[in-house]
Amino acid sequence: MFGFKLRRGTSEAKVNITSINIRMGNDVHGIGGMHVSGKIAKITIPFSNRIGSGLLPDNLKSPPITISGISAEKPFEVTEINPRPPVDVDYRASVSFNITLKVPEGNYEGPANIRFETKSNDNIGLSIEKVKLLSNGREYDLENSTESMTVRSGQIIKKDIQMYKLLSFGDSIGKIIIGPPFELADSSPKLPIKIDRKDSYIVSLFIKCPGFSYAGPMLITFE
Repeated sequence: MFGFKLRRGTSEAKVNITSINIRMGNDVHGIGGMHVSGKIAKITIPFSNRIGSGLLPDNLKSPPITISGISAEKPFEVTEINPRPPVDVDYRASVSFNITLKVPEGNYEGPANIRFETKSNDNIGLSIEKVKLLSNGREYDLENSTESMTVRSGQIIKKDIQMYKLLSFGDSIGKIIIGPPFELADSSPKLPIKIDRKDSYIVSLFIKCPGFSYAGPMLITFE
């Protein structure tokens, strides 16, 4: 998600930044520090929106991320950002932020903590009580399916579903319905699916999350 380029001072350092910690939500990315001899430190942080890119097929996209602000914890202060937030970063796109930090006036040795803020309405809470599978009057509660997570509004998540307790060898699936407020974005393998091999009891579902927080079951119907 993050990459880093540092521009270091050239004379004797009075401020020794031992590490630079970049925080966004619950994620923390750390890099090595830098020596600063003047009153400011300049850092270039390339940010890439690749949330879910390792899980999603090429035909699906996650929503853009809006970087609404960038701040630093004391004793540092962000004095300049280019480009200035808010900045929309499309899925799989990158933006380099040039950040100027005001450093402590006296001698300092320790970390610099920088926080990337996103729009508050970008994040939602999901509390999935259980995943219930349904097919032709049969139903089955997926084992160990209780899950709580914070995701982005409209984010696509991946769930691998074992169907061997619900379907029989030789059955076919022509349609998969995810109960609201979720939506099915895609599946692997793609529909229709024939249960004709041992590994065909497993299907990967790419599920679009709602635009609001939700607590309750996730219902998945196979037809």
